[in-house]
Amino acid sequence: MTKKKNKKPYAHSKHRVCIILALCLSQTAWASDSFNSLFDMSIAELMDLKVSVASLFEESELDVASSVSVVTKEEWQRRGARRTGDALESIPSISTYPTWAGAEAIAIRGYATELSVRGIASTLNGVPLNTYIFASSSYDKPIINLGLLDRIEVIRGPGSTLYGTDAFHGVLSYQTQTSSSNRKEGRVKVGKPSYSSGSYFQSQRLGETRINAGIAFQSQGRQGLQYQYTSPYSALEETGERDYSYQDLSTNIALEYGEKDLGLWRVNVYANTFASKDAAGIGSQFFHRLPTVFDLENPNINMDRDHMDQDSNFVMTKLEFEKNLDPHREISAQLYHWNSDKEWFFDNSRYPNSLTVPPTPTRNFALTLPCLTGPSATNPNPLYCSHEMRQLDKEDRAGFQTQIKSVENAYNTKWVAGLGAYRQRILDSTFRRVAPDETKYVEDFNPYHHDRRYVRFAFAQGSTTFADKWLNLIYGVRWDDYSDVGSHTSPRIGLVANISENYTSKLLYGHAFRAPSALERKGNYDAIQANPDIKPEEINTIEWVNIFHHEDYQAQVTLFTSDWKEGIVLVTVSGADGQYRNTGENRSYGLELQALKKIGQWNLQASASYVRSENSESKQEYGAFPRWLGNIQAWYSLPAYRLELGINERIMLHYDHSDSINLAEGRPARDYYRTDLSLKHNLESKTDDEYALSLTVRNIFNRDNVLSSVYNTENALADLERQIEFGVHWQY
Repeated sequence: MTKKKNKKPYAHSKHRVCIILALCLSQTAWASDSFNSLFDMSIAELMDLKVSVASLFEESELDVASSVSVVTKEEWQRRGARRTGDALESIPSISTYPTWAGAEAIAIRGYATELSVRGIASTLNGVPLNTYIFASSSYDKPIINLGLLDRIEVIRGPGSTLYGTDAFHGVLSYQTQTSSSNRKEGRVKVGKPSYSSGSYFQSQRLGETRINAGIAFQSQGRQGLQYQYTSPYSALEETGERDYSYQDLSTNIALEYGEKDLGLWRVNVYANTFASKDAAGIGSQFFHRLPTVFDLENPNINMDRDHMDQDSNFVMTKLEFEKNLDPHREISAQLYHWNSDKEWFFDNSRYPNSLTVPPTPTRNFALTLPCLTGPSATNPNPLYCSHEMRQLDKEDRAGFQTQIKSVENAYNTKWVAGLGAYRQRILDSTFRRVAPDETKYVEDFNPYHHDRRYVRFAFAQGSTTFADKWLNLIYGVRWDDYSDVGSHTSPRIGLVANISENYTSKLLYGHAFRAPSALERKGNYDAIQANPDIKPEEINTIEWVNIFHHEDYQAQVTLFTSDWKEGIVLVTVSGADGQYRNTGENRSYGLELQALKKIGQWNLQASASYVRSENSESKQEYGAFPRWLGNIQAWYSLPAYRLELGINERIMLHYDHSDSINLAEGRPARDYYRTDLSLKHNLESKTDDEYALSLTVRNIFNRDNVLSSVYNTENALADLERQIEFGVHWQY
């Protein structure tokens, strides 16, 4: 999908990549809301920022046995981020792709395909969000509203030792806002073209109970993103347009009662509703074989109606308990339940009334086959007549987990062990094909309708220090037992060496797996065939992480390699039908660079990565993932004027228009450069309150960038045009 031609060409020489490598700067996190927090926090304070996503202990980035990143609300607000993909841009080796109905597919360290929505475990306040049908949280929860969040913690690499299945390529841990003091905070933004958002958060103590509550909304109106495609009938270039509009409303309330010595209770309720219109559609992923059988120039059968709509709702509840048994041990337990429903609307109104089979050496005439109006065992035409395809999915998940934790003892060892179980149920999965006059060509259940999965698990993690804490050995294992695909054990081990006061080196090994989803095992009604013999995916990753830190800079260099066995991909098997199959071995390797530098009133950051991922047997590269990714940020403070000025440059080089692993040959995309400008003015001077105005201009040069289509939409998918936002923020 492309936009109209940019009238202001923007120079984009590759020396920008050299700038990234020279600066070697990176994302970081700021934890204070005060105006000068960006510049007042020392490097030591930043390095000591505690993370929970990669360890069952409260540890800093220096100590954990994973490649981790933390992005806080202060950072993404300064950059004007709207969605998760925007917030994660400051992290190396992460790329985000628009996908069905307004969702985002996130790929980590390569392997970008239509299955990039899978293999990433997502949690919200410790509750796992991935569904059973798709092994993802992206489709039914396209937006985890940033207006409710305090931070996002990320593992780049395997996380099954902590999270079980789905924590395959990485983990996203969303944490909502909390406060230990009474506080009110609000934010409103309006933008062009057609965008608005707002959020309100309040923390209040009532007696012995602390209440943290928030509400947030987002509304993106019609964007009118034009795209060009080649007609499957005339082979001429034609134009379509997508609204790419959506609305999201989310709420969160968390109650906290007691204290850990006597027993600390937490209750959390989160709810979300989302609707999108004319977002990215089905592409040509399922239709590659059609031109080889029928008289079609290409598989773009949806033409100017390659659109999708969505309506979805999500409600989550959680109960948590923590208690100190003695000064050295504590126990905790968690119960949770969530319910999700989602309905997709596929615009198939451009499906042809018939398909023609060309003459063959044994048949000297063409054969015209009418479109389908219902299931047929005799008509080889795989396409239905013009219609709207609707799919309604409802599922829930419930589980519990308990653990006991011991702090460091006389043997310089701390440990944690626990167990748990969860149940996943598909309450409904209805599939319909409805004609323009509301005639139902098909109305039936998908094969996984009313399916369910039960999982038991146990885990342990330990950490032992040697040589006066110069060396730290970190080890862990998790066992998962599935009711449908057997059991699996996921180990990890890491060695962390504090070489000097300013240099830490980590050598890490991790193993992860992903159990096949309900869709991958059982197929759907009439487009994906079942594969009961499909096996879980497995991945082994080795990482060498080097962290250099001083009072005014921090730098990180990471080398990684991963071997992915039994990779699950969707392959075309007949007509327009596909089937999920294991595809042997895949390999990824790369280099990640991060750093932070403070120079007076300047705060400079950037990240860069070089990643290669390929199928080890066919040597075909996963071309949708950029070989080079970079992000540069520069902020300047003018305290006398209470101003912060910022510029952000996003760079992606050497990637294809689409998921080339499923094509004979990928089509290279134009290099991606996007420049964003931010400004913040604080209206107060020396108070604990904050009243601020902000201005953000995204894609300031209005460059025609494209993002890879993991569903093989011709000419890729257009990035948004220039976006201008004005914001008001208050806190007291």
